[in-house]
Amino acid sequence: MSKKRSIIVCVLIACLLMAWVDGSSLDYVTKAILKILTFSLIPLFYFRLLEKSSIRSLFQIKHTGLKVALILGLSSYALIIVIYFSFGYFFDLTLVSKILEDNFGSGTLNFVPIAFYIAMINSFLEEFFFRGFAYLALVKVSSRRFASIFSSIMFALYHVFLMYGLFPFWLYISALGLMIIAGVLFNALDQPSKTILPSWLFHSLTNWGINTIGFILLKII
Repeated sequence: MSKKRSIIVCVLIACLLMAWVDGSSLDYVTKAILKILTFSLIPLFYFRLLEKSSIRSLFQIKHTGLKVALILGLSSYALIIVIYFSFGYFFDLTLVSKILEDNFGSGTLNFVPIAFYIAMINSFLEEFFFRGFAYLALVKVSSRRFASIFSSIMFALYHVFLMYGLFPFWLYISALGLMIIAGVLFNALDQPSKTILPSWLFHSLTNWGINTIGFILLKII
């Protein structure tokens, strides 16, 4: 099997596996542990045994793209907050609020550490998998256009599945398109430096914006 096909198969397997895990009745912590193992071990297996290369280059701090990523990330954070306060009343967020309350309001899990995990650790994990593996590794053995489109579509499908049952169908279609665009943008940020730090910075700040809405819905702030 070629390296290109190996990456595609590994990405598909990992996303299908996590789709099953996220749709299961497992608790949040177990799902998070399984995601960490899946999204880290599968790429590491490829880099170590098939590509036989080091992953250190993916985490090197280079100024290329970081300034742009910071500006975009802060802008994304502000936009999320503005949209929520401007148009939030158009959408019925009762189900979202109930899910947050049931899982993080008065249960054993507290949303504050979960929010930190989502914004910092989970975003880093996803960037390592979807950008470091599904894009930067794939672009070495395929065209840049194919690598960017494939990784972006998989990134979008994975996230849209996570939101299943929370919003009307038309919002899923809109979210799918936006997530694909976001994936393409993340890839473009990482391409010059060949590291995942620019996209991780942008991704993390965007997640903090979403988490802030969670804080508001849970009446933490």
